[in-house]
Amino acid sequence: MDSGVRSALLLLGLIAGYLCEQCRDGGTYSNAVISPNLETTKIMRVSQVSSLAACTAACCDLPSCDLAWLVEGRCYVVNCQHQESCEPKTIDPVKSYLTFVLRPVQRPPSLLGYGQMMPNRGHPMAIPGVPSEEASRLRDLPFLGKGHSLEELPEYTDDYREMEPDSFQSSGKQVPKGGADYMDWGLLPSMEGPFNSSVGNGRSLAEKENGNARLDNLAKGNESEWATVLDHFPEGRSSPSLEKIPLPGKTREKEEVFQPPGQASNSPGEEVLMPSHNPPSANLEFSPTSTEKRPILTVTQWNSDHGIEVFPTDPGPSQSILTEQLTSPTVAPKTVKELTVFAGDNVLITLPQNDVELKAFVVPAPPSETSYNYEWSLISHPVDYQGGIEQKYMQTLNLSQLSVGLYSFKVAVSGENAFGEGFVNVTVKPAVRTNQSPVAVASPKVQELSLPTTSTFIDGSQSTDDAKIVSYYWEEVKGPLREQKASADSPVLYLSNLVPGNYTFRLTVIDSDGAANSTTALVIVNKPVDYPPLANAGPNQVITLPQNFITLNGNQSSDDHQIVSYEWSLSQHSKSKVVAMQGVRTPYLQLSAMQEGDYTFQLMITDSSRQQSTAEVTVIVQPENNSPPVAVAGPDKELIFPVESMVLDGSRSTDDQGIIFYHWENISGPSAVEMENIDKAVATVTGLQVGTYHFRLTVKDRQGLSSMATLSVAVREENNNPPRARAGGRHVLVLPNNSISLDGSRSTDDQGIVSYLWIRDGQSPAAGDVIHGSDHSASLQLINLVEGVYTFHLKVTDLQGDSDIDTATVEVQPDPKKTGLVELILQVEVGQLTELQKDMLVRQLAVLLNVLDSDIRIQKIQAHSDISTVVIFYVQSGQPLRVIQAVEVARTLHSQLLKEKADFLLFKVLRVDTEVCHLKCSGHGHCDPITKRCICYQLWMENLIRSYLSDGESNCGKFGRSSLAKILGSCWEIVFWICK
Repeated sequence: MDSGVRSALLLLGLIAGYLCEQCRDGGTYSNAVISPNLETTKIMRVSQVSSLAACTAACCDLPSCDLAWLVEGRCYVVNCQHQESCEPKTIDPVKSYLTFVLRPVQRPPSLLGYGQMMPNRGHPMAIPGVPSEEASRLRDLPFLGKGHSLEELPEYTDDYREMEPDSFQSSGKQVPKGGADYMDWGLLPSMEGPFNSSVGNGRSLAEKENGNARLDNLAKGNESEWATVLDHFPEGRSSPSLEKIPLPGKTREKEEVFQPPGQASNSPGEEVLMPSHNPPSANLEFSPTSTEKRPILTVTQWNSDHGIEVFPTDPGPSQSILTEQLTSPTVAPKTVKELTVFAGDNVLITLPQNDVELKAFVVPAPPSETSYNYEWSLISHPVDYQGGIEQKYMQTLNLSQLSVGLYSFKVAVSGENAFGEGFVNVTVKPAVRTNQSPVAVASPKVQELSLPTTSTFIDGSQSTDDAKIVSYYWEEVKGPLREQKASADSPVLYLSNLVPGNYTFRLTVIDSDGAANSTTALVIVNKPVDYPPLANAGPNQVITLPQNFITLNGNQSSDDHQIVSYEWSLSQHSKSKVVAMQGVRTPYLQLSAMQEGDYTFQLMITDSSRQQSTAEVTVIVQPENNSPPVAVAGPDKELIFPVESMVLDGSRSTDDQGIIFYHWENISGPSAVEMENIDKAVATVTGLQVGTYHFRLTVKDRQGLSSMATLSVAVREENNNPPRARAGGRHVLVLPNNSISLDGSRSTDDQGIVSYLWIRDGQSPAAGDVIHGSDHSASLQLINLVEGVYTFHLKVTDLQGDSDIDTATVEVQPDPKKTGLVELILQVEVGQLTELQKDMLVRQLAVLLNVLDSDIRIQKIQAHSDISTVVIFYVQSGQPLRVIQAVEVARTLHSQLLKEKADFLLFKVLRVDTEVCHLKCSGHGHCDPITKRCICYQLWMENLIRSYLSDGESNCGKFGRSSLAKILGSCWEIVFWICK
């Protein structure tokens, strides 16, 4: 394969690679921010973008963008000129995501500066006209660095040529900025702004100046083509207005009209070059026939009618057409020409018209026998729009069924080695509304008041209009003469201090279109009506002597306003009656000293209008009517001999005026009796014998009337049955439970048991205590019982002295855990050991024995001496639970506490031993249960060497020659050591 073919294939590969991977994701960092230097780093807000993918795509659409930054749902694109300004830093409280984009080695000559915009996407920050909340939101973030804010950004120089030449020259080596794919920013030779120069080309300053000269030639050479574009506009339309975006710190004072390319600008450096949509590769050069300078279009225009942003209608002439040229001298450069596309002026229609036709115009026209390819796309639309573009590949786009709102369209035109785009906005306004006059409604229409009510209100908020009522006005049209007429400009009219008369109020409402309507409301205020009072002296009363006093109540009298006076008097028919009256000028008349007869009293009341009313009431005083008392001595009684005493009760006797005299007397009986309190309602009789007695009760009232009643009491003997004792039978206790209650209450007797006596059998253990003197009660309570069999005898006695005896036994069995009980003697008074200290002691013992706290079971805590306490416990473990032998537990604790961990417990340990002595004493003695040491038989003695020098266990070793020899030998050694 020759070199020409290889060069062609290489050219195709480079073009395909450039078109396939113009921009890609270079890495995303979550919960990360950057700390940009706002003097050098350029940041631009992209509106209507809230996802990371869309924000990254927006960065890729802008050739000068290095970083897509999504922070708190807002998208910013960043041009990084210094590595430290774009280094990711982790921050937790902010939801922030950073995505670096990777591009071909060399970028197109464009600058992301303040004021330069991506079409239809965003707006620059910190320039006039941008909402202050956007700038302040980014300014308040803590990662912008100290001493900087968006308002303090320095001005960009108006003339880039005034900057130091050395600062824009590319060095021959690549400076790393955080990674191999990180792009540096420099200056393209033909532009006055930074560009990506991460591939060193070693070009000299002279070569750059030659490139600038070629750009000037391109601008002049394409002046005719601009004229063609202007001529293509429809008649009656001026060329699209372009707006220059001021650099940071500059104020945009006015909008400028588009100037054709090639004409000199009065303010060099204030226009920014538009980035190309097809950035060249590292070896692309400018075509001398197509490169031209174009001012940036107006990014957003504010439509004052609807408060919405309007996208540019035409991006104007495209940026310089670039030529891609391989380094091989055998391959000719390839020219890609950018088309000038005009999609027409912005369209404004008003419903009911909801269709429109858009047409794209392209300069230059397509070559003969060829045509351009068109593709329409909808950039933005109202939220409620659900339609799409059906004929998107035609030059003319027909739209229908449009709803109210703003639609932004883009048309992309492509041909052989040519490409261009155009934009147009369609605004659909709502249909013109035909105003309907408002309807004024005053509620209530008529209302009537009566004094003392002097205030009310009339509601006009129910007035209606097809749009909106903007004004309410109330005025008093007619009414009584007052100091000030009522008026208001609110929906509700509040009225106060009204005087009697008829009022007419008019409500006038005006809607948002100036149409008015009125209505009236009537308020009638009447004078107060004063009705005469109504006297009420109360119902007629009846009293009976000796009661001669009563109080009459006139407070039920009423008036619609106020009663000012009361006056009581005797009527004409009762003038001759004798009576004492108090409170005659109050509602309450107190009467006394009344006599038998009828009394009539008159009440006269007067109200605040001096109107009067009277009422009468009659009081009837009846003569005294006394009835004799009724004596009640009670029912007859039958008693069983012997009887100590008997009660005579006459308290149930009655009289209408009260009994003042009682008298009891014995009128018959087998013997004389003694009586106490015979002049009271209740008397006591003693000394009754077998037989029948009769007693008489006499009572008298205040008038001396009397009454008598007789009571019969029979006393007889009866055969007595002896009582039957029930001591409770046999009971079994298992230590450590050493208390029990024996119940003898089931013993019976026909006349009742009068005494109980519990007697301990002489063969029973003496240990055990009776508490609360219960040995003389029906229930015997025992504590501190010991192992053995107790026998108790219960003796019960009735009223006649007869008695009966029954026996109860209590067998106290040994503790099944006896072999596991351990005695722990602590140096602490038993009263000083608290419950919390006991729980701590259990936890400490569990640690020493390597068991759970619940495995330590304390059975008893009692005093050992005045300064010591004995704690008896056992240890259980395993599944099922079993009690560990006390010898094993005592040996472990003895070793732990008395040797290795003497101060581990809360209190000093005096002794650790088993509760039951388990020493075998070598079979030559027995263990003392008190001292827990061996008592040896005759001719046997304790082996001291074993006891003190070996395992320390008390024993009864054989006393022989060998033992004696060992003892004597030890003594001689001690003496020899001392003498030495």
